[in-house]
Amino acid sequence: MFTPNKLVKVSDNTLKHLSKSSFHQIERVNNHLFLATDNQLLEYNLENPALETRYSEHVSKLTSAHNQLFFISKGRLLNYQSGWQKPENLTATLSEFVLDYQIVNDHTFWLTTSSNKLLYFEKTKNIKKTFNLSNPIKSLFIDRKNRLWFTQNKALYFISPSTLEIETTEVNIEIDAIYSIGGSSLFLESKGDIYQYHFDIGKVNALNLSLVSNIYPLINGDILLKHQNTNWYLTSLNALNITPSKLENVFREQFSDYNFEQIQWHGEYFYLQNKFGLWRYHIASNQLSQLIQQQNIEHFYLNNQGELWFSDAQYIYTFDLKSHQQQTKFPFTHSVALIGDGKSPPYVVTTKGIYRNTGDVTFAFFNTPQHVGEITSASFYNGLFFLATNNGFWQIKKTANEWHYELLLNNPVHNFTHQQERFIWLHTNEQVLLFDVELKQLAARFDNTALLHSSFNFYYDKQQHFVKDNQIFSYPISNSAAIYPLNGLAVREIYLNEQSTHLKTDTLALTQQETNIVISLFDNDVPPNALALSYRFSADMPWVNLPQGQDTIAFLVNNKALQQISIYNRNGLIKQPISINFSHHYFQFNVWQAATQLLLFSLFIISFLWWFKHRKDAQYGLTSALLAQTQEAVWISDEALKVLNVNKTFYTITGFSQADVKGKQLKVFDGESRNTKLEQIIKHAIKDKER
Repeated sequence: MFTPNKLVKVSDNTLKHLSKSSFHQIERVNNHLFLATDNQLLEYNLENPALETRYSEHVSKLTSAHNQLFFISKGRLLNYQSGWQKPENLTATLSEFVLDYQIVNDHTFWLTTSSNKLLYFEKTKNIKKTFNLSNPIKSLFIDRKNRLWFTQNKALYFISPSTLEIETTEVNIEIDAIYSIGGSSLFLESKGDIYQYHFDIGKVNALNLSLVSNIYPLINGDILLKHQNTNWYLTSLNALNITPSKLENVFREQFSDYNFEQIQWHGEYFYLQNKFGLWRYHIASNQLSQLIQQQNIEHFYLNNQGELWFSDAQYIYTFDLKSHQQQTKFPFTHSVALIGDGKSPPYVVTTKGIYRNTGDVTFAFFNTPQHVGEITSASFYNGLFFLATNNGFWQIKKTANEWHYELLLNNPVHNFTHQQERFIWLHTNEQVLLFDVELKQLAARFDNTALLHSSFNFYYDKQQHFVKDNQIFSYPISNSAAIYPLNGLAVREIYLNEQSTHLKTDTLALTQQETNIVISLFDNDVPPNALALSYRFSADMPWVNLPQGQDTIAFLVNNKALQQISIYNRNGLIKQPISINFSHHYFQFNVWQAATQLLLFSLFIISFLWWFKHRKDAQYGLTSALLAQTQEAVWISDEALKVLNVNKTFYTITGFSQADVKGKQLKVFDGESRNTKLEQIIKHAIKDKER
């Protein structure tokens, strides 16, 4: 454990308790440790070891002051003291969403909000002063004079407690972030470089510490720093500085007029190449001599047998270092590198593959598959080939008769340096990367523009040297940061309608038809201000690019058509998108769909009624036609012998119209002439038909 001024050893028993969760922040109040995980705040008693949950929500910005604990959760500033049942919401009267804070005393705070406001807030009197700003504030810091320092619009400002007015400072650099180190200094980050600002005298000093993102001073000149891959180290400023090289005088006095383009260190000598040929510099005697006088040499390679191989646009040559005589040459065009283990003849690398010369014949050793891409640079180490291509950084190895390809870095690499050591220096468009080929992991990352735009670099005496014009900078490999793998983009937190939720799988369950979703993300492989998110909702949609530095994506889901969101970091060392799927668990009422179904049902009812009426009318028309054709008196009755219809002849003979007899039994025909037997036959026939 560490405190602001000393390191504290933690017992193994304590570590066993603390190893159960992953903590992203730790603070100490008296004899209690408070640990923030992704979804809870834990309290650990150092005197009586016990780990208890104090708050079951996501916690950010954990700070101890005045024997109390302060933190942000879900846009609220909360305060907690040991023995309390639950934290106190200090901003309960605020309608603003709190993003950051600085503590003036136990009842007065500076707050930044999601609406770009800076508030001077008193616990008992609420807001004392409000500053409406045009852009978000990235960092806050209160110095020993209680002045608030902050960055906004890439400039440095401060507010004095006596005036409560914003004042600006002249630093002449664009500020991306500010880190407090106590005393009379700040650390400022600008375009990947770190500067120390003495605010008492207004002076800025460059520290060349692009390797780190946070710095905390300790005693005896040591510092506690946070590496950009989120790991903590105890070191000193001098150990991590990229400093002017001790070879700078040599380059200034001996090499300044030669414009060397490549350097290799081999034993007692430097071997150097420029447009006039190959040179050799004896380090001990400080003597420079030309070995080969030939223009337009592109690449060269040395082995332990005293042979030097070099190439131009048309040939590859061999040269004996003992006799200083050229031995052989063979035609070969478009080589991009000569590589090997330093013991055997070199492999010849082109954009399309790797070749080998046996002295009599040159043959294709390896042809690059299309998915690997075109080779821009290559090296050979411990039987493995390492290729920089326009598609990334690859490791190639051969087992039996089969080649295996492994993508180590999903970033186009246009150049790298590797002199038979475990570390390879990779140059991308944005960064210089130190890669450990044994662990296959990134060791360090440099955004320093002096390194990124260096002419070339070379390894010598356990240090990597970067040459830019006549300046040389050195980086000590032995003091490089510990090796950690790339992690890529990850989800920090998700809010569904302002309720925090956790993504246990790649699927997010939605239980409401309208859901406001806020996704917070991070990428530990790049600095926070370098995060550049892009997202889309389907493969046929274009990517939506968010401003650099924005770490949240907010959107509304109001129908089941939205099934997935894909997100990637444009500046990430791993550009593989992450995807979150949506499963919908609710009834969705669609007005247009319901109206369409109602219309179809109505059309069905109308069609049925029309068909029924048409059928009845057709039957009636047929009956009327039959009655009109006969010359006999005819009437039609139902099963109760009640008249339904009569013909015209019936009216002529009897004088009764249809209106007179309809619905009546014709008793007028009762008597002996009535055929009761026929009536019974008819009734039985009707009943049989019904059955």
